Amino acid sequence: MKLTTNQNITHEQWKDQAERFSSIADAVNSLTFPKKDVNEMPATIEMTVVQPLSQGFKGRVKYTQQFEKLIETQREIGDTGEFETVQTPVTKQHKVVDYYETIPRDMANVMFGQLLGSVPSDITDYLDIQDWCIEQAFIQQVVSRNTFGGLQASDYTLSK
Repeated sequence: MKLTTNQNITHEQWKDQAERFSSIADAVNSLTFPKKDVNEMPATIEMTVVQPLSQGFKGRVKYTQQFEKLIETQREIGDTGEFETVQTPVTKQHKVVDYYETIPRDMANVMFGQLLGSVPSDITDYLDIQDWCIEQAFIQQVVSRNTFGGLQASDYTLSK
C-alpha cells in the first residue's frame, strides 16, 4: 500500500525528515539525503507487510521523493525535413529512506483492538478487516511521527 501526499513537499521538509530517520540507523536498509534543486512534487510512502501478523507486525517502509526532469527530443516539423527540440517532463523518483517498521505482537494486538470498533460495516470478511486495520495503523503511524512537519491523515491519499 502507498500513501501519497496531497501537497508538494519542499526540499527543507525532505531534509528534516531524512535527518530524523538518521536516528533509527539499526533498522534502516538505506538512507540518502533528498535531491536539491529539483521541483517540488508529492512524496510517496510505501509499506509492504513482510511477516505474518501472528508473529507481530513487520513492514518494509520506503519514503520516495518525486521530481520532474525535462528530457529533450528532436521532432520533425511536418514533412519539411526540419527538426525542433521538444522538452518533455518525466517524473523521476529518488528513494530517501528504506527501513523496517517492527511492532511486537502484543502492541500490534492492542493497535488492532483499538481499530476494530471503527471498521466500516460494509467490510465483513476477516482478511478485508485485517487489511483495513493495517491501512489505518499505517496512516496513524505516519501521522503520529509528525511526518513532513505535521501533515494529517487527510493530507494523504491511500492507494493499494
